[in-house]
Amino acid sequence: GCDESTGNQEELRVSCVEWNLPTRAQVGDLVLMYRSKPTSGIRDIWRVIGPFKVFGKRNREGRWPGLQGGLRRVAILKKPLTYQMLVSDPRTKSLPVVRKHFQGKGDVTDDWHLIHNKIIDMNPSVTRTLKPWVYE
Repeated sequence: GCDESTGNQEELRVSCVEWNLPTRAQVGDLVLMYRSKPTSGIRDIWRVIGPFKVFGKRNREGRWPGLQGGLRRVAILKKPLTYQMLVSDPRTKSLPVVRKHFQGKGDVTDDWHLIHNKIIDMNPSVTRTLKPWVYE
């Protein structure tokens, strides 16, 4: 399992957290978190490890409503992907998640190859780490 997390910045330094996930999330999926502090960007890549639990609105635990699940960090990006980088790159500027300014829980499965390539271009050291998630 993972440590309980309420989502504050301090807790994101740990290697394992519980987080709000898209409803279609499965164990083994990757999660990219776009965070605004200390600098805006995608700085960490996480793998869904479960277990899952669904929280209703105004739940007793004070959790975000929806699906919660455990995440384990698989990579820290030395060069984060910023919104400005993605919006100025012809390969990624029209992706739905970029057009929405990373608001909400966007599913980037269909666009993963483009985002993956951008991550590797900027952070070649994570090539081997992300190999299990490369779809040709």
